[in-house]
Amino acid sequence: GFQLSFLSMLGLIYISPLIGWAFSLYKHTSIIPEVLVNVVRETLSAQIAVALLVAGYFGRLSLIALIPNILIVPLIAPIMIVCIGVGLLALMSPTYSILVGVPLQGILWIILKIISISNSVPFASISFTNVPWIIVGIGYSMLIGAIILLYRNKHMNDYTLHTHGLI
Repeated sequence: GFQLSFLSMLGLIYISPLIGWAFSLYKHTSIIPEVLVNVVRETLSAQIAVALLVAGYFGRLSLIALIPNILIVPLIAPIMIVCIGVGLLALMSPTYSILVGVPLQGILWIILKIISISNSVPFASISFTNVPWIIVGIGYSMLIGAIILLYRNKHMNDYTLHTHGLI
């Protein structure tokens, strides 16, 4: 759990800006609502960061994980808000906390339904028999190298655009 959380956070810190930069290079992304672009960017960056570890530990890699995550991520904030309300009301009156907990049950039901439907999609994931940890290590070394190169290229492009007055 810690490794997945740590790597997904690193993905949000280092990969997400690169994906945002890549999205900004395409003019068509301006017609997509910014909140959707942000959800896709953050979800994709976290998934890229953990993909090798997931393949190493679980021997599976989802091909469609981006879709259910895009649907589930916006529901996380309402869940957290309702949980805070339930917790505060439980301190005052357990009876009222049950009433606030009903919307929470509805949101959680939606999430479980999204997961259930995603799990029933044929060919939604690739299974691996045994991914050697050396392959996972080499994969992460290549990912780190690619991130470094992309940051250098991104900064060089930003420098070039600024010095020529293009931005």
